[in-house]
Formats: sequence, structure tokens, C-alpha cells
Amino acid sequence: MSPVSLWRRMIAEAVGTFILVLIGPMAASVDVITAPDHVVGHGALGWTGIGLCFGLAVMVAIYAIGHISAAHINPAVTIGLWATGRFPRREVLPYIAAQLAGAIVAGFTQRALIYSQLAPLGGIGLTNLGTTDLFPYVLPWQGLLAEVVYTAILLFVIMGVAVDRRASPGFAGLAIGMAVAALVAFGGQVDGCSMNPARTFGPALASGHWAHHWIYWVGPIAGALLGASVYHYTFLREPS
Repeated sequence: MSPVSLWRRMIAEAVGTFILVLIGPMAASVDVITAPDHVVGHGALGWTGIGLCFGLAVMVAIYAIGHISAAHINPAVTIGLWATGRFPRREVLPYIAAQLAGAIVAGFTQRALIYSQLAPLGGIGLTNLGTTDLFPYVLPWQGLLAEVVYTAILLFVIMGVAVDRRASPGFAGLAIGMAVAALVAFGGQVDGCSMNPARTFGPALASGHWAHHWIYWVGPIAGALLGASVYHYTFLREPS
């Protein structure tokens, strides 16, 4: 059992998720504002810059609260770790509740900070309040598959650098942050590359944009189970 109380770990998860969901999605919003056609990825940051913002946010959150709550900051990560016996079942729902709370506060904070710049853009502005959705010509099954693949890679990295005790200490935050940055930089152009139900839920609630929302729950959770299980049963479980 962790020496830190569950309530304190929940607060840490809420704060860490707030950091991620404020910085990453707001970077996407800024990119929309600065784009001539107001399409995410076409602005001052581009998908490379947006990816770096997400990756840096994840990295600083891990180094800030990793020693307190392990910095899941993602319901899919919590579920993946629970499924492989790395997290107690009784704490899964409290962690997810804390993550969603942090994401909701971040979503409405972003709206308060940047609404005046997005409102003149009309519907396209508000639906780009850091939300995730399928890009034109991307079918729902393709978006779902993308979320499964992206999140499976993310969980595989997390298991390798943060769970496996053979990994070099001190580099988990950097490795996981750079993995997120790379995935968002190339994968964002398909479906926004969420990999995190909380990251999608907070901005969706703040903007009222729920299109294809189910994909960003089913895909990341399925991907987390896949990525965590592959690493666990291949590299961590003792052969019978």
C-alpha cells in the first residue's frame, strides 16, 4: 500500500491531469486561432508543436506528481495497470474520478481564457476548443483503430520505462513524454490522437462537442489493455 493517502493521491491525479488537459488542448486551440483557414495543424504550432506541448505537459506532470500518485493522469493507464495486477481494483474508480475532475476544470479554464478569441470563428471555433474528432474522410472504424494502436504503444512504453524495475531510473517522464509527443505529432491528423478519455472528456464538456465521443473511451481503454498485457505477459510474467 502506498504511504501516501488515497485522497492526497487523488488530488495529485487531478492536478496532473489538469496540467495535461490545459496545456495540450490549449495548444491545439491556439493553432486553430493562428491558422489562416482555422484548421488545427495549419497554424503557428502545427502538429509538431502541438505534439511537443502534449509531450512536455505529460513529462512535467510525471516529474511533479509521479512520486505521489505514479502520475497515471489517464483513465486508460489506470485500467491498463489494474488489468495487469499493477494497481488495486478498489482505487480504480477514485483515480478515474480525480482524473475526470481535473480534466473538467482544465476544459472550462481553457474556455475562460480563450473563448473571446474562438467565439468570432463561430461553430468551428467552439468545436476546436481543444476537442478531439475525426478528420474529414476518416471513418469511425479507422479512428477507433488509431486510438487502439496509439494507446497500445503508449502503454507498452509506460510498462517498459515506469513499471519494469530493470529500467534505468529517472528517465520515465522523459521517455513517456517524448512518446506522447511523437504519437500526437503524426497521429493527430487522423483523429486528434487522444489516447486519454479524460483529455477528450474535459474539452468536450466545456465546448459541448460530443461527435464520435465513444471512440475516445473505447479505443484508449482497449489499446491500454492490449499494450499493457503484451508487455506484461511477454517480459514481466515468469514462465510457467
